[in-house]
Amino acid sequence: MTSFEFLAQVQTLRRLLRYHLKRVNRMIEEEHRLPGFRSDLERVRATPAQAAPYVALVERRYDLEKLMDLEVSILDRLEAQAKEAIAALPSEELRLVLFYRFLEGRSMNETGELFYVGKTTIRRWQAKALSLLVLPPDAVDLEKDLPKFGTDGTNGTLCTPSAV
Repeated sequence: MTSFEFLAQVQTLRRLLRYHLKRVNRMIEEEHRLPGFRSDLERVRATPAQAAPYVALVERRYDLEKLMDLEVSILDRLEAQAKEAIAALPSEELRLVLFYRFLEGRSMNETGELFYVGKTTIRRWQAKALSLLVLPPDAVDLEKDLPKFGTDGTNGTLCTPSAV
């Protein structure tokens, strides 16, 4: 894995978490629209035919929330590794360029504005910083560390927002 791929995983995982959060919120809305259920009651009364879709939806939401918990823990580990690797760079400019670009998700133009330099300079500094960046031996790799999760809630390929 290259330094760029390693650091780009931070934004990929953040997008994935935002996407999964939207899915969970849609599932909650769908749960409230199902007939026969009222969330204001202490005890839900429903026939088995009414309960089946609700139970299936709640189970899917629970599985997705468990996956999100795992994603958050991986993101924490990834950010800690990235910050440690960036902190080892020799100059403040190189450290800040990678921090702004990959940990804060700023564009080349936005990062350039912070330094009062052009996009080309930021691109050059970023390339130099990435070439000097030393990855940790146990670097997070989303392809290996994150379980495969299909678009329909079943096991399958890695579900990223761009893949859906």
